[in-house]
Amino acid sequence: MTHISSDDPPFLIIHGEKDDVVLLDQSQALYKRLVSADVPVTLIIVKNCGHGLTPIGGGIAPTCAEITNIITDFFDQYLK
Repeated sequence: MTHISSDDPPFLIIHGEKDDVVLLDQSQALYKRLVSADVPVTLIIVKNCGHGLTPIGGGIAPTCAEITNIITDFFDQYLK
């Protein structure tokens, strides 16, 4: 986070809300720092997911299909 600057590429952060390997706070802090540097960034917090988007305690939201669409849309927007 020390080297974030406004000329960084866009970020898509997808994080499971129940991740006990990489805490959600870390992705939220990264998101806030990128926003403050005017870097295009999207943070998706996936409900009922742990690390690696492993389902924990119920259905996930957004669904796997919706996550795939989010990723595809991100690539279409920034890599076309």
